[in-house]
Amino acid sequence: MLAFQGLFLLVYILLQIPRVQNMLVSKAISFVREKVETEIQLERIDIAFPKSVVLRNFYMEDRREDTLLYFNRLEVDVDMLALLKKEIQVNHIGFDQLVAKVDRKLPDSSFNFSFIFDAFTDTTNVKKTEEPDNGWSFDIKSIRFERSTLSYNDEVSQLDAHLRIGNLEVGAEVFQPDTLKVYFDQILLENASIKLVMHSASDTSNDPPGDLPDIRFETIEVRGVDFEMENTVEKQDYKFSIGEAMIDANDINLPEKIIALDQLTLLDAHADIVSNGTTSKKPDSTGTEISLDFGYNISLAQISLNNLAFQLNQDDRTLGINDLNSQMKGLKLDRESIQLNIESLSFEERSGLRLNQLASKINIGSTGADLSDLLIRTDHSTISLDLQSQCIFLPRMFI
Repeated sequence: MLAFQGLFLLVYILLQIPRVQNMLVSKAISFVREKVETEIQLERIDIAFPKSVVLRNFYMEDRREDTLLYFNRLEVDVDMLALLKKEIQVNHIGFDQLVAKVDRKLPDSSFNFSFIFDAFTDTTNVKKTEEPDNGWSFDIKSIRFERSTLSYNDEVSQLDAHLRIGNLEVGAEVFQPDTLKVYFDQILLENASIKLVMHSASDTSNDPPGDLPDIRFETIEVRGVDFEMENTVEKQDYKFSIGEAMIDANDINLPEKIIALDQLTLLDAHADIVSNGTTSKKPDSTGTEISLDFGYNISLAQISLNNLAFQLNQDDRTLGINDLNSQMKGLKLDRESIQLNIESLSFEERSGLRLNQLASKINIGSTGADLSDLLIRTDHSTISLDLQSQCIFLPRMFI
């Protein structure tokens, strides 16, 4: 026992010496480089045993000699002593200037990082039956990305994605990727742009989805984020710019199809939607009922919208709304009804029409709708009434 403790103490002391740390890293990098047969570089590593590991200027190429992964700095706060108990406890992971490029090209149809797994897979000694190893636990408390860029180009699925992140902070209470269970306490995204480009028609098949991950969160904050989704085949382009947004959640349970939010706040946002493809089919108006099955039970206690604008363009039709402000509460969507209390709603249409006030308590069922305490006020008129309809059909002009 004393010999083991002495050996452990000696290893601990050696790992505090920068020269020893970088010598071990140099050996490891050389081994991995020979194994994967691509260029790998690491400027230095700093280890503050038993918690902190910092890697600086890491670079790795794919087999086409293009950048696969680069980061200026990776800081990991990990409990190394927990490894002795088969526990991987990561308190924090921080990336600075991360660049990751993932692609899949035809006719090979394999991802550009597949060679890494192939290099470390032993195909000469494969067991027919293998007992599952459930002895290890894995937990991550927080992740942060600063000044990072991620790109994904897939010729098989015909999807391209590009993500630029100024700052992304994610705090997790539960992180169990093996069981598809992740509970976030806070997500903060700042100064980011996201672009998706699809080079194929949208998938409208009714194939049942696989098991949904159990993802939950408490708060999401977004500041200065631009999002664009383009379909080059259907000639559709969706652009969204968000000044500030915040979502406070009450209960998120995707497997049970429950989304319950306490508050949604959206400030200084703009949407620009262009659709020049084939016109959607007109809804069938021969029946007397409409389907309200959204697949989820959705509730939102409070909605606050400030200084919103959007423009919809479909073929030769255009609808533009500016200076939209609204306060709403009590939104409920389920298989039976839609309920919403609009306390105030105002906007200006691009033709010059100004809606100064719209308020109503809305209740829509499968065979009709009630709009009680309806108030509509423009510059030239005021309408106040209770409206009931036994049969409604939702307009789809811009769908």
